[in-house]
Parts: sequence; structure tokens; C-alpha cells
Amino acid sequence: RLGIAASITLLTIFSFFSINRSNSTGVKSIYESYYEPYPSARLFRNEAETTRGMQLYGSQQYEQAIPYLKAERKQQEHNQLLELYIANSYMMIGRFAESEKILNNTKATAAETLIDQYIYWYLGLTLLQIDKESEAMIQFQELAKEGGIYEKEAKAILNDLE
Repeated sequence: RLGIAASITLLTIFSFFSINRSNSTGVKSIYESYYEPYPSARLFRNEAETTRGMQLYGSQQYEQAIPYLKAERKQQEHNQLLELYIANSYMMIGRFAESEKILNNTKATAAETLIDQYIYWYLGLTLLQIDKESEAMIQFQELAKEGGIYEKEAKAILNDLE
């Protein structure tokens, strides 16, 4: 009897970890399917005005771009677009906790703009990476009901998560 109970216990534990790992892998594949870094844009009238941080971001040197972008942030408080670039830089180097903090802070102070949709989108993807699936679903639900640029993708992700 003890052997049967031990076998059942081991089988239950193994099943739990297999399901958990499978779910985690599924969430990671959602991220990999949908994540693309926010495109680097020419925020300035000419190349001479392009900042070092944006040059590095545009050449996909995300880790090197972060200190320059943060320095710019000190000069341009409440610049949501700049915050988005910093958060994406952190995402690209796998530092999702930093990205989450920036995006949550930006979301809290954001006015209703197109940038909001990007903030919700990248925050949702970030939350998937740090195993906060229920919080991520809230971001995607907001996008799905807004009918904005990420409506279709948000609905697809919600279907994948259910």
C-alpha cells in the first residue's frame, strides 16, 4: 500500500511539473511570437540632432543605449516615448523587472494617447515573461476592448492564454 501511495504521489508531482512547464513554455512562445522592439524613429529634424541613446537603440545596442536614454529622461520628464524606448531596451536584454517598473509608472502617469496602446502592449508582453499571466491578461483585455492598433493581436493572445 505504501508503494502504491508513493507512486501516486510521484505521478501527481510529475504531472504538476509537466503541466506547469508546458504552460510556461506556451507563454514564452506567445512572447516570442508577438514581441518586436518598438521601432527606432527619427525624433529629430536631422541626423545631427539624433541623440547618442537613439543612435545606439537604432543600431540594436540596447544595453549601451540605456544610460544615454536615462540621461535624456532627466532632461525630458514625462516623455512617454522615451520611457517606451528605455523599457524596450530592458526587454531586449532580458531585464523584464526593470521594464515592468518603467511601463507601470508610465501607464500611471499617461494621458489618453496612442502611446498608451504601446504601453499596454509592451507591459502585457513583459508580464508574460515574469510569470504574471493574470496581470498580463488585464493589459490584453484593455487592448482588445479599445479597438486600437493591437486589438487583433490582444484577442489572439487572450485566446492562446485561455
